Amino acid sequence: MAGKTRPGVRCMDGLFIRLPVLGDLALKSAVARFTRTLGSLLASGVSILEALAIGRNTCGNVHIAEAIGHVHDQIKQGANATSGYFNNSDNGILVGTVRLTYNF
Repeated sequence: MAGKTRPGVRCMDGLFIRLPVLGDLALKSAVARFTRTLGSLLASGVSILEALAIGRNTCGNVHIAEAIGHVHDQIKQGANATSGYFNNSDNGILVGTVRLTYNF
């Protein structure tokens, strides 16, 4: 039942990525889904803002989707994708992925 409500999904996603062994796998899997989608969208000519908005829905984790949303908002305001709030987050793998994609 906890996974069916919005607060329940947030809680379950947060717990799942913090599990000792499976959490790392879940995080990498979510980031891989996002980067595959982002790469495909960018390769087909979609703008970075639209690609981030679409890609955030494919990652499968609320917390990662929120981090991607922050990157989207920063780019929309004209900032570098890896500066400010996002650089201080603990999603280092996601920061590197967005930095690589954005500077490509």
